[in-house]
Amino acid sequence: MNGYFLGKDAPETSYPKMIHEAEEAEKEILVWLLKMLLKPTADGLYNSWLSYVLYHKEFRLSGFLDCYVCAAADAATELDTKQTGLFTAERKKGLSELGVENARNEIEAFISMSSGIQTEQIAPWLNNGTESEKTELIARVGREKLNVLPAAYYDVYHEFFVYMTDYDLDNEELDHYFRDYRMAKLHDFVSPALYEKAATLDVLDLVESRDVCVQKYCNDPDTALLFVDGFGVEYVPLLYALMTKYISSCEICHANIPTITETNAIQWPSERRIDPIDRVDKVGHFGSGSGKSVASSLYAVLDVVERMICPCVIRGLKEYKRVLLTADHGSSRLVVTAHNQGVSKSLVLPPSARPADWRYTQAIPGQPVPAGSRANFSETYWAVCGYDRFPQSGGREYEVHGGITPEEVLVPVVLFQNDGQHLFGKKKTACKSEFALDTVFDEFDL
Repeated sequence: MNGYFLGKDAPETSYPKMIHEAEEAEKEILVWLLKMLLKPTADGLYNSWLSYVLYHKEFRLSGFLDCYVCAAADAATELDTKQTGLFTAERKKGLSELGVENARNEIEAFISMSSGIQTEQIAPWLNNGTESEKTELIARVGREKLNVLPAAYYDVYHEFFVYMTDYDLDNEELDHYFRDYRMAKLHDFVSPALYEKAATLDVLDLVESRDVCVQKYCNDPDTALLFVDGFGVEYVPLLYALMTKYISSCEICHANIPTITETNAIQWPSERRIDPIDRVDKVGHFGSGSGKSVASSLYAVLDVVERMICPCVIRGLKEYKRVLLTADHGSSRLVVTAHNQGVSKSLVLPPSARPADWRYTQAIPGQPVPAGSRANFSETYWAVCGYDRFPQSGGREYEVHGGITPEEVLVPVVLFQNDGQHLFGKKKTACKSEFALDTVFDEFDL
């Protein structure tokens, strides 16, 4: 049995690659040998995932890879917890050795055919780290109106799991608001209570100005600035979790209104500026490029945090003792959701007003501030409070900014400090939510 085809000590996770790459005649013999080797027990129990696949009712020699991936749709409802844990791990390793990129079509087919299976059952099988699987894991929270993530998310999509952990913004009202905002965004539904809260929560008076906070560090020759366009407080739990060992302080501040880049420039020496990151803002405006859904856009932003922002901070700490990260504004999905849902309203402007955006417009001298909006400090702009909009034509598909909601106005000011202990990629890093990341930073060159 361990001859030419199987190898002397070949583990079962190497067989899928052997079968996939074998010529047709060799494949037939190899599968026959493996079926003899991996027969189910007398009472019908399978001792491995490969055994389950080879004896699956839909197994065809010409469609081995399809069955290796998609038989999980049946296994998800048939196997007990112990078998699920063992078989999902074996399937993941088998696909890794075969090359996950070679199974992308099959994985997408599996996602489609398993859409009717409960998330708690199917999530453990969406564990290969592909964009399709991660987007599906996010989308399922919205489709099934989940309020608590199934336990499997802890392992199969840890960035999203951490994103969904509790906020700790040193303000209970803000913690509750962002928890509700995040869930409403995923569920694509604005409740009357949240609509009212967004319009009445005066965040400008709750926290310090970002400009005041940033200037504390501006003249420090050992501190560099990393500017992340559109990076609001919404994503702080993930950033904290991934980078907690390097965070010296994290303050929540308000941007200037209207919440646009032009009114939120930062005075900072050019020689201590790290190249800015604008991908978060672009995703907010135009979507992810791979889809128009909330799930695909959120996946893209979480990926930016992990693959762009965190490595950029680490590189900065090689050159400077400290890196200060902040943003010009956040963005709001719920302004779009409320409009699509028909719960928001268009504010009344003076006849001479010509708003260029849903969320803000130039103020008209001598005219009172329109109801439902607020003027900036210099009284040159009016910005909308809450999820309402100015009467500017055109729809919106993704997210908007410029107005005054907590998610648009509040930005983090995070100070990272190099303490000389380069931990990432060396050992596990415990985050605030007690979640351990052991693979995220392996690629960082420290």
